[in-house]
Amino acid sequence: MGYGEYGGGGSVSWKVDHETANGNVNNPGGGNKKADGHDPVPRNQMGLSKGAPEGHFKLEVFYNSESDADAARKSVSVVGSTLLLYVRSNTGGNPGGNPPNPPQIRVSW
Repeated sequence: MGYGEYGGGGSVSWKVDHETANGNVNNPGGGNKKADGHDPVPRNQMGLSKGAPEGHFKLEVFYNSESDADAARKSVSVVGSTLLLYVRSNTGGNPGGNPPNPPQIRVSW
């Protein structure tokens, strides 16, 4: 289990952590337990090279079928100031010829 965060103030910073079921950071395969970085791209340049509006992240969630993607779209809710979307993991191959599994979720800027 784990989580990742991407933030953009004056530039882009990101981190990904692996954790156990009880919340302790742990990587059973060894090596780094956390990865983080910083991209000094100015806010007004974010997103432009990826087809997003200026200052925006581009978030892509890949599914194996259009019906799975539509079900996820319909599940979106707003909780306070948070947009919440549950992403069901893909279970099989790549029958539609779309982007392969993985990646399943792509964040770009």
